[in-house]
Amino acid sequence: MKPDNLSFISLAMEKMDKDRVEAESRVKELPCSQGGTVQEYLDKQVSNPSVEDHGWSTTPFEGGFEVERLMLLLGTKELKYRWRVTSDGKILPVNGKAVSITK
Repeated sequence: MKPDNLSFISLAMEKMDKDRVEAESRVKELPCSQGGTVQEYLDKQVSNPSVEDHGWSTTPFEGGFEVERLMLLLGTKELKYRWRVTSDGKILPVNGKAVSITK
């Protein structure tokens, strides 16, 4: 690859990483229907000893990102909270768990 191509790829990856971090931050700061923010509510849930935290993940999806928080209840039952951050900046809860806590 030419050095110019490497620079372009590097800049594109840097921007995507910045956008990914911003998408995740915006979801964490959403108002929660239970009070506070989505992050505060979910952090409180994982303070329960029967809940194992598998953290946040953010993946590219159709020009935007999907942001998910995964937990395990009693080591077996998956609890997934998932939002989509669109390329135009909208944040949409994707599954029932996310809908239930998003104000």
